[in-house]
Amino acid sequence: MAKDPKLAVSLLFAHILGFLGLAQISYEEAFPNLGFDFAVEIQNANDGSNRLFVVEQPGLIKVFPNTPNIGPSEVSSFLDIQSRVSYNPGQEIGLLGLAFHPNFQNNRFFYVYYTDDSNGFRMVLSRFEVSAGNPNFVDPNTERVLFRFQKNQPESNHNGGKIAFGPDGYLYISIGDGGGGGDPLRNGQNLNTAFGSILRIDVDVDGNNPIENNPEEPNGNYEIPSDNPRLGQSGLDELYAWGIRNTWKFSFDGNTLIGADVGQEDTEEINIIENGGNYGWNRFEGNDFEDNTSPLVTEPDIKPLFTYPHTEGNLSITGGYVYRGGIQNPSLQGKYIYGDFISGRVWALTYDINSGTAS
Repeated sequence: MAKDPKLAVSLLFAHILGFLGLAQISYEEAFPNLGFDFAVEIQNANDGSNRLFVVEQPGLIKVFPNTPNIGPSEVSSFLDIQSRVSYNPGQEIGLLGLAFHPNFQNNRFFYVYYTDDSNGFRMVLSRFEVSAGNPNFVDPNTERVLFRFQKNQPESNHNGGKIAFGPDGYLYISIGDGGGGGDPLRNGQNLNTAFGSILRIDVDVDGNNPIENNPEEPNGNYEIPSDNPRLGQSGLDELYAWGIRNTWKFSFDGNTLIGADVGQEDTEEINIIENGGNYGWNRFEGNDFEDNTSPLVTEPDIKPLFTYPHTEGNLSITGGYVYRGGIQNPSLQGKYIYGDFISGRVWALTYDINSGTAS
């Protein structure tokens, strides 16, 4: 997950154009006058303001109106936590994720996921509150840390980074296996670590679910959904799915959670992420063995919905979204749109959730 400086808006904000009756899909620059520094995420707040928010890996979030021809003077600094974020160009650390609370329009809460540096790398999930008087400004002192997970190894890579609220109102967090070739500590098959997993928590501390008891930093700032698979069993209560290498991006299509897991040496994969699912890493990479001496902590493992090999310069999947917009072009409508960060190619995947097949 290396990110280029001043990432071109034509790549980050490519508008997909389709013409009914034509198979060809093309792109245009959505904001040709803008550029961003190591941009890793774009979101809107679903608050009716028609604003867009861009996450810059060094520790900044920018906000601007969703108007094609705006200039740099119309871009504001929404949140600046560069002093708190551990960041180095070319590494997979920094400010990585952003999610707005489903009730953001009323409570002004949003959440970020970043790395800090505390005797090694540490993953931080925090809540911030937007200024009541200025919707384009956030005081960094409103930060409320929900959890911190310290890495159990010194590598800087494989930190996941995607956070998003599901249709159930819970917050989902992708945390990679922590880095190092082949998952040397076998975090993916360890239920007692957050690394190598997808987490799910309830950020509304209202007594509807059990309060968290995070062994690393218990502070009571979130609850555990009562149907999380390890609640009351061995392993971390926060776990939703495991056996994950580095799901850099995931998204929801209705109730279906789709994750794109970056591969090791051979295979990139797309998974339908299920409650309690084991996705096989590091015993498996895709459908093949990575380390056949690594036992599965739970069985059976869930095989990928779709894979592609490391050929023609395709080396690192970036997951996208199922398109449900107004363009009715059958090459786009209802397809999962994803790309490869290294080759720059973009594809549309047809999938059937009932049969588990894709093409």
